[in-house]
Amino acid sequence: MICGDYYDSNGEIIKNWSNGEILEIGDIIRVDKDNNGNSLWKYSNGSEMYWRVIGRNFRYAGVPLIDLQLQEVKRVD
Repeated sequence: MICGDYYDSNGEIIKNWSNGEILEIGDIIRVDKDNNGNSLWKYSNGSEMYWRVIGRNFRYAGVPLIDLQLQEVKRVD
């Protein structure tokens, strides 16, 4: 992933890259495939999948990137 701003499901910024805020180990995220809030991964019933960041690695390939190690978070209703 590119290092950048991260938003909550309401479109509010929660991690501001220009202020040095980055995803931390333990953060719960949803990975979207576009800027319209469409989740990249969903269960067969259509509900979105959420992930806990359990590892991260920074690298530079022309732009700053962050590789994330993720663990699925099962939602309990």
